[in-house]
Amino acid sequence: MNDSLVASILKGLKDRLDENNSMAVQLDKGVVYRAVFTFNPPATEQEVVQFENELTVRLPADFRSFLLLHNGAQLFQDEKAGGGYKLLSLERIKDRYYKFKDMPKNLLPVSRNNGDYFFIDADRVRRGSRNYLVRFDHEDDLCDVNLNFETWLDRLIISQGAAFWEWE
Repeated sequence: MNDSLVASILKGLKDRLDENNSMAVQLDKGVVYRAVFTFNPPATEQEVVQFENELTVRLPADFRSFLLLHNGAQLFQDEKAGGGYKLLSLERIKDRYYKFKDMPKNLLPVSRNNGDYFFIDADRVRRGSRNYLVRFDHEDDLCDVNLNFETWLDRLIISQGAAFWEWE
């Protein structure tokens, strides 16, 4: 049983979903849509360790907890228009990691939304930094969001999939 904060955050979300793993979501300016959520089966501890060894990184505990619950997920996908947040599986992280040839090798892509990515900065994790997420906006450069995965996930769910990191 996974009793991490990530597990509690996801349980709270899942408790609000209907039998189709969806719910009505209201965003700014009164926009309402039906969001669908998909959760992959868990990764095994062995798969996580193999991933870390192959990329010579150590994943942060909160993201590791997520992977051991769900090796990837789709959050806030509009049932008509698609989109949403793709939380990448270990395999997709590796695939993107090797395809991003111009990206620093300390960055592990963990979430994608409309061409934008959130990355774990493995150097910050190695140094023990609590806030290790960085964001790449396809129209901009890398920017620090001063968050870890569990805080980002919690706020993403509380904000109903809105880009809360852009709020002023």
